Amino acid sequence: MIDENITKYIVSDSHRYKQVLNNLLSNAVKFCESGEIKAELKIVSESAFYYMIRTSITDSGIGIEPRMLKKLFEPFVQCGHSVSQKYGGTGLGLAISNQIVKLLGGENIVVESEIGCGSRFYFDLNVKTSSSIRAVDIDSGGSKNDNQYCRWSESRFKPPALNILAADDSAMNTKLIETILKGEGHTILTAENGRQAVEFGVNASFDLILMDINMPELNGYQAASELRRLGIKAPIIAITAAAMEDEIAECKKNGMDDVIIKPLRYDAFIATINEYAFKIKSAQKKVSSLTGFADAGSFGGDKIFDGDFLMSNTCGRKDLAVELISIFCETCEKELLRTGALIETNDFEQISLCAHKIKGSALNVGANVLAATAAGFEAAAKSSAVDEIGRLYLCLKSDFEKFKNLKLKL
Repeated sequence: MIDENITKYIVSDSHRYKQVLNNLLSNAVKFCESGEIKAELKIVSESAFYYMIRTSITDSGIGIEPRMLKKLFEPFVQCGHSVSQKYGGTGLGLAISNQIVKLLGGENIVVESEIGCGSRFYFDLNVKTSSSIRAVDIDSGGSKNDNQYCRWSESRFKPPALNILAADDSAMNTKLIETILKGEGHTILTAENGRQAVEFGVNASFDLILMDINMPELNGYQAASELRRLGIKAPIIAITAAAMEDEIAECKKNGMDDVIIKPLRYDAFIATINEYAFKIKSAQKKVSSLTGFADAGSFGGDKIFDGDFLMSNTCGRKDLAVELISIFCETCEKELLRTGALIETNDFEQISLCAHKIKGSALNVGANVLAATAAGFEAAAKSSAVDEIGRLYLCLKSDFEKFKNLKLKL
């Protein structure tokens, strides 16, 4: 049963979601010889940009003993020896499903059960919504390519190439964006600050504009507002490492059409670009939705360096990954030195901007611990918390040194 209030398309990893759903349904069928099984998808909470979706599977089967509930998601654990003998299985399904839910951004699968009455398994996911459906490869029946953010067919549904302007004051970020978009056949021009973005935007014709928020001279809000004032109609997408509701509202207020949250994830990023490519091709003059692409509070776990994430984002190109890390390390060292000088003068606004820049760049190279520390440092600067700024600055430098040592293992 699907909640009738779910009126928008959901952007998620359909392949992994189906794995979890199929496992829970399979278990329900296995342990419910008679009675009923109910699958339900409903909205727990909703904003203009996300659904909190609860997926639940309820059965009227044999139920689970209370002593087994806490152990249920451990590998190789089943509901007692007699159950294992009668129903078979390895005891791995729920453990794997629970890990997949976490990969999808959820917490844990929750279970409620009573012996002789049945069980209910459910999990919550905070998912992005979209006003238009992604195309899948119909030649494969929608299965071969329908795995992560619905990939695009190389034939009939190949998106048109766009002329794109990307504005970001981080050389590493623009290098990553440029590499991804050129690999998809797009033409891209980069600007290193908001004022330059306005100059380029006015003097050339672009199909799409990507805009970092925290930039020198003119920030992203100011640049977008100025472009709109000057009559530029191209969709503008904000790219930022932080997007709370008020920040997204500020984007919309200044004429932006969409928000992508750092770190950039290849499939999600391309899905958004492709969505706009098809809208532009269809000559839709107005983009109707303002949406975010990732959990703004997520920093990718507790890894000092997530090499797998970086290699995925660079399509397996080790040379590009090494180049991005080199640019990041050089930039980060300069920002840390500059931040140290700013601390001496208690320039909290500039300290916050430096921290924000480090955070966004760190996310894009998989420096998760460093990004999380930078986020705390940024918050401390915004609150003018002098003691906390000093402590976190030392942590930031320490995390950066750890990252530099680990990144050699790429």
